Amino acid sequence: MGHALDGIHSWPFRKYSATRLIKDLNCEIIGLQEALGFQISRIDKALETYDYFGVGRDGEDDGEHCPIFVDSSKLKVLSSETKWFGATPDVPSKISGSKMNRIYTRARVELQNNEVISMFNTHFDEKSNERRKVSMDQLLQQVDQSIPTILLGDFNAYRSNQIFKEIESFGLRFAHDQNCGGTTNGFSRTTKENPIDHILVSNHFDVVSAEVIRKRVFGMLPSDHWPVSATLRLK
Repeated sequence: MGHALDGIHSWPFRKYSATRLIKDLNCEIIGLQEALGFQISRIDKALETYDYFGVGRDGEDDGEHCPIFVDSSKLKVLSSETKWFGATPDVPSKISGSKMNRIYTRARVELQNNEVISMFNTHFDEKSNERRKVSMDQLLQQVDQSIPTILLGDFNAYRSNQIFKEIESFGLRFAHDQNCGGTTNGFSRTTKENPIDHILVSNHFDVVSAEVIRKRVFGMLPSDHWPVSATLRLK
């Protein structure tokens, strides 16, 4: 989030560390949450072989995005779209009771072996578990169980939360071990015990490794959330 007044942790001070960390992760697919247009532009410039997909939650380039960056030197995006949670998913809109729009970005990605996978990136409501449940139910209805699927994002929910109760019936599971530790730091030295940022994968994948990367760059915290990464292999 680039507009927050976080003192020495405000975006103008940490943009160098955030951009360097994202670049150094060297991931073929990257999902961001709470990203504003000027932040995306900076990261896009640094990631020379990548293209990004997704629009702002207020439409076009307005508001926070949930973009998906894809290394186009290795992968090909066949299609992409951004949808809104709620009764009118094709236009900027809110779930009943919410103060702001919530979205997910979806992309169909072709791998080098011509296999096609489905990617989802999202950011759920931070206050209401009822609204998080509405979002998850809507999202799971878009999962095609015949296609290898990766669902990632800031769910604002621990893995024990009821919103994840039905994921196994959709062929999804957590990529990370339940003891992976927290994913938020609040721009402090303390990391909360439980993660709220997750990578969910379909049973088409083996999880080679998965970790929460708790690392400062240039002495700075790149974000108030730690990056969550996973290396996956299609079965």
